[in-house]
Amino acid sequence: MAGWHVVENYLEQTGKHSTLVGKYWISTFLALRLLLLCSIVDDAFGDTDLECDTKTPGCERMCINHFYPLKPQSYWSIQMLFISLPIMIFMVYTSHKQEKIAIARQLKRAAINKEKEEIEKHFEAKITQLEEDRETLQKKRDVADQLYETPQGKRMTGAELERIFAEEENRLNELQKQAVENLTKQEKKEEDTEDNATKSADSDNSTPPKLFLGYVSMVFFRTLIEALFLAYYFQIYAWKMVMPETYQCDREPCNDVVTCYVERPHQKTIVIWIMFLTGCCTVFVGILELFSCGFGKIADAWSNRHDDITKEYKVGQMSNVKMALQYQAAIGGPVPSLQTS
Repeated sequence: MAGWHVVENYLEQTGKHSTLVGKYWISTFLALRLLLLCSIVDDAFGDTDLECDTKTPGCERMCINHFYPLKPQSYWSIQMLFISLPIMIFMVYTSHKQEKIAIARQLKRAAINKEKEEIEKHFEAKITQLEEDRETLQKKRDVADQLYETPQGKRMTGAELERIFAEEENRLNELQKQAVENLTKQEKKEEDTEDNATKSADSDNSTPPKLFLGYVSMVFFRTLIEALFLAYYFQIYAWKMVMPETYQCDREPCNDVVTCYVERPHQKTIVIWIMFLTGCCTVFVGILELFSCGFGKIADAWSNRHDDITKEYKVGQMSNVKMALQYQAAIGGPVPSLQTS
């Protein structure tokens, strides 16, 4: 059973991304299924041979094959391996994606810092231009009436001119402050997100929606596989949920109806019920987890499935156009041209 450590490791890794309900599923799967399979199931079904009242060559073997078309412990092992398959696929995808997410977040923080520098340079240039405009207007003062004339031909007093320049300077400073604050909030959000491990089950942070959809798909398929195996169990075993003490076999090449005896039928019945009930529990917990993920969040993630931080931020792909668009979004719109009126 050493190979089960691989499955156990994948389950532990999945727990880092799971919801609270998902952690209960892992506990149920590990404690009540994997441990049972490695302990009491082998003890109960280790000997699946029957003792039959016959001396006909091949008759007893055919009766055993019909009664046990597949060893129960083998069936449950295959069941758990198939259930683990979506988990393994999800973990491989998540591990690959998380590396890209970490790089993308570093690039995003670098882009934010660059945007801050660009904003500061932009507003410094605007304020410098404002000072130059003020000096230019002061040189155009009419000596006779002490009025200043703007490039648009409007005449005003020195007090009015100072008020307009002061208002324009305050507006520029306020725009700069607002833009820097918005970028600082984005940077703080990225730092907080990086401090916490990226959880695929969390759709409220900057985790790509595809990662959340991948988690939901994994939960759906593992629950579906579990339910299908529970249903198929009743198709291949004639004794269903209660192991009989005797079995009447009429398979060829038996000459007549042969009575076969089952070893420790009560122990086998108890194990069958335990495995069946734990299977039902995992199906129930899986359905509950799908509801806990929230169908509204799933729909939103599907609508935004093309939003991906790993596609927005790649090495060498931060174009000037994209930087300009991010700059405009940071200040709530394009910076208006500063013309004194």
